Amino acid sequence: MTRAFQLSNDSAYLNRAIVNLRYGLYPGQIANGRWVDGHNANSRYHSIIIQNIIPTLQLLPSTNIYKSSLEAMTYKAVKNMVDYSYSCHAATGYRWLLKAYELNSLIIPSTLKDSINDLIGQYINQSAINGKYLDVQTMGGYVALLEMLSTVDVLIHSDNLEINVFPNPASDFLKFNVGFRETTQVLISLCDMDGRIVKTIDDAQKSTGKYDYTIDLSQQQAGFYFLTVATPKQKYTKKIVKVE
Repeated sequence: MTRAFQLSNDSAYLNRAIVNLRYGLYPGQIANGRWVDGHNANSRYHSIIIQNIIPTLQLLPSTNIYKSSLEAMTYKAVKNMVDYSYSCHAATGYRWLLKAYELNSLIIPSTLKDSINDLIGQYINQSAINGKYLDVQTMGGYVALLEMLSTVDVLIHSDNLEINVFPNPASDFLKFNVGFRETTQVLISLCDMDGRIVKTIDDAQKSTGKYDYTIDLSQQQAGFYFLTVATPKQKYTKKIVKVE
């Protein structure tokens, strides 16, 4: 429903998603954050619910009358899942962790986000050692987490384009430099997860040489973004993580 809303901008889809959460999930959530149903013991089911709640929550305007109750529901769900993962060592996958990591501190306080970060680290270590927590469903999430947690990324492309990005994740400022070994037209932009341009950093012809850039992220919400460097020969995209 939320994806249909993003594609069509038809509020009927978003309203339907809200209804699904309010009447389909909210009444069944118990005090500790889990749900009362036949799948209650299945952590993967709980993970899927979190993955579907968060995109809807992120699209709700601040004036929506159900926002606070759905935020409370989401917090309890994430908190329970973190606690459950620690106590039972459950193979709950990465995707709910990625979604929860995107939430701002008004929903997920810093102490809980620290626990999420710690859990991500444990999952990555286990996956690297013996494949635990890593299956076909979570393979993409594992690769995304490895990329997300990299602090420096240096790539040289076939068209003599060299790019360095640091730090990543970043809080206030993201620094990067781009080296050109030939004169070329370039468009550098920062995009959100839906491909919309948040900032245009540069749009000009560049001579041979290295150029340094700094992006001010302080006004951007925490979450995932894409840094894109496009030339007539190639387009380079790097996932960026903005943290609180």
